[in-house]
Amino acid sequence: MNIGIFGGSFNPIHNGHLTLAKAFLEKEKLDEVWFMVSPQNPFKADQALLDDHLRLKLVQKATDNNPHFKTSDYEFRLPKPSYTWNTLRHLSSDFPAHRFTLLVGGDNWAAFNRWYHAEDILAHYRLVVYPRRGEQISDNALPPA
Repeated sequence: MNIGIFGGSFNPIHNGHLTLAKAFLEKEKLDEVWFMVSPQNPFKADQALLDDHLRLKLVQKATDNNPHFKTSDYEFRLPKPSYTWNTLRHLSSDFPAHRFTLLVGGDNWAAFNRWYHAEDILAHYRLVVYPRRGEQISDNALPPA
């Protein structure tokens, strides 16, 4: 299966997240989008978050109507902070038959060079960037397809 990993704190999840996930699903011809609820984003360590399990429950409720959307607490069992590189490595080990595509917004892509093991992520995983409304990202600035 081709799985899109859509990570975030989802504090709380909103219609923009769902619309973006649907666009990723259709445009990238994914089988599923996994909403990876993060217990601690390393770039937002001082951010006040709703309880992890409450955010998870809200994502589950918001995604229940779409059979291609899955809610995941996978990162809850991994060390904090939640480094995407760690998550992708563990997912690849636990689900070797799946192909994982990392789904990020333009704001995350703009800071991607600061991500933990960013080069390794790009070398081993497909990454798809969705620009935020009103932003332009030149094609030569995007990761290879």
